[in-house]
Amino acid sequence: MASPSHLHIALAQQSKSPPTVAVTVTNTHPSTPLTFVAWNTPLDPSALLLGTLVVTDARTGAQLNKDTIKVGRKTPPAADQFVTLAPGESKTQHFELKAPLVPLEGRDTVKVACRGAWGDVWPGERVGPESWAERSGKGVSGEFESEAVEVEL
Repeated sequence: MASPSHLHIALAQQSKSPPTVAVTVTNTHPSTPLTFVAWNTPLDPSALLLGTLVVTDARTGAQLNKDTIKVGRKTPPAADQFVTLAPGESKTQHFELKAPLVPLEGRDTVKVACRGAWGDVWPGERVGPESWAERSGKGVSGEFESEAVEVEL
C-alpha cells in the first residue's frame, strides 16, 4: 500500500551566496502516484517560517529559527496546493537562509533538516479542491524527518 513512507526527502546546498537549500521530495513507490497538499510539508514555501525546515548551529546543535508562525488557511486548498508525484517523480522547493529569521552572523556553517508530519497522502491522482470535502482526513498520514545537510555560509 502507498504511504507517506514512500515520500523521500533530500536536502542539498544550492548556493553559498546567498545561502540557499534545495529540498526535494521524491515518490519512491514503484507503481502508485501519491497526492498530498503542500501545506506544512517540505514543499510549502513557508516551511522555514513554520518550523518545518529546522536550522541548527553546526557546532552547538542549538536551533536558530526558533521564532516560527502558525498559519490559518482557508479550505479547500487551491488546485495549485495539491502535489501529485508519479512513481519516481520529484519536486523541489528552494529556501534562502537569511536574517532575521535565521541569525547567521558569526557562523560559517549550519545544519538544515526537515521535520513534521504529512497530513493526508492519497494514492492516485484524482484529488483536488472538488473532492476535498469527501477525501479530507481519509488519506494516510505520518511523521517525517530528513537527514540534516551541512550548509556553508
